[in-house]
Amino acid sequence: MHYRLISHNQDNRQLIFIFLGWAMDPTPFEALGLQKPGFDIAVGYHYESIEKARSVFDELISDYQEVSVIAWSYGVAIADRISDSPKVVCRIAINGTPTPVNNETGIPERYHNLTLRMLSEPNMAKFYQSTGLENLPLPSRTLDDLRKELKLFSTIDSSTNSAWKKAYISECDAIFPPKSQAKAWESKTRVEMIKDGRHYVDFSKIIENDIIDKQLVAKRFSENVEYYESHASIQRAIAVRLNELWSSIQDISGKKVLELGIGTGFLTRGYITHNISNQSVAVDLIDTTTLADIHDKKGFKYLGKLVCDDAERYLESLEDNTFDAIVSASTIQWFNDLHRFFKNVERILKPGGVAAIATFAEGTFAELKEASDRSLTYPTSEYLKSIVPAGLTIVDLITDEFKIEFANSRQLLSHIKETGVNAVGTPTLPGHTRRILSYFEDNPHLTYRPLYMTIIKQ
Repeated sequence: MHYRLISHNQDNRQLIFIFLGWAMDPTPFEALGLQKPGFDIAVGYHYESIEKARSVFDELISDYQEVSVIAWSYGVAIADRISDSPKVVCRIAINGTPTPVNNETGIPERYHNLTLRMLSEPNMAKFYQSTGLENLPLPSRTLDDLRKELKLFSTIDSSTNSAWKKAYISECDAIFPPKSQAKAWESKTRVEMIKDGRHYVDFSKIIENDIIDKQLVAKRFSENVEYYESHASIQRAIAVRLNELWSSIQDISGKKVLELGIGTGFLTRGYITHNISNQSVAVDLIDTTTLADIHDKKGFKYLGKLVCDDAERYLESLEDNTFDAIVSASTIQWFNDLHRFFKNVERILKPGGVAAIATFAEGTFAELKEASDRSLTYPTSEYLKSIVPAGLTIVDLITDEFKIEFANSRQLLSHIKETGVNAVGTPTLPGHTRRILSYFEDNPHLTYRPLYMTIIKQ
């Protein structure tokens, strides 16, 4: 495998690695000018063997703290086999499957073999046109290289290795049959259909919406923490409901509790009155001094240990069977890898321990996605249920819905800013702001769909 950094800053410690498909090189993607502040972006291409691809990938990511993987087309199969490093925090597939040559879950063998037999310059021109790349500078690869690369994909076995955060499928994909893609991902990961989409799609929107920038999240909450509670009535109600569900299945008194995303303490204030263990821990991206000051202003003091860290990373550092309870309200929507999160919950809870979690479900901010096509990806309850490990028993899995009405669209934008929700990109882009103001001019409102889970470790 070859690779090229198409966006690079020597201070960046996070990498987005894009596994390109067959017959690709960096040329079309350099022209796109893909960028995300705080992240380097690299593209992988020209696959010669799984072993060489792994060697190249592992060497590159050794210089980074965290890696997000986007894999497109035939590149999904390569990523599935080699991106299992602990540094990889999420994987997103686009118009491809882990089984690239397969009559049911990939490209049918006869089409693959026909492409191999008919390989020529005129046919390659037709191929690039059918992908949707015709308006970009095209790759420059030799036919001999393409032949060898195509043969490699037919040797990949049917076993799959990696957990994928999400799979995008274009309705009009002329390369990977959409029905085969849907079958490949069925009950394995969350699928989002791209209406009228072709094989190539706009990577910039996926990078913006699906790669979580934790530093940006922390910045937004820190900047607006003074005003947060006056705008976050929904988050307050969610915390109250979650405490009720938790206390109905576990006696909280004296328990050693791990809270993920303590923030201003909506959830915390509901359970610290139960005299929890002083060995309890609360984690947040905001620094501990700022958190302590916030809590003091709110009239309470957290008597356990406050930790400033990325909660996903912090969970990885904990020993097995450590906590009686793991609780979190309005936080895990910012996590990159929910598969790994629930595996850690199972590992870290003591036998009989409880996890009480509230997040947001699909349909949250549906209006915002329609208005600007920029919104977090929210899971369905079915998806969350499917990734809970066998050692955990789900007690409650409940969704609710709230709609907030605003006097005008500018008040709606202020609500988004002051609560720090949906921090997926720079909010000051004039075109983005104009689209939102225009969309909500007649009916400014937002939909929240909170989802509650209580879980017991067997």
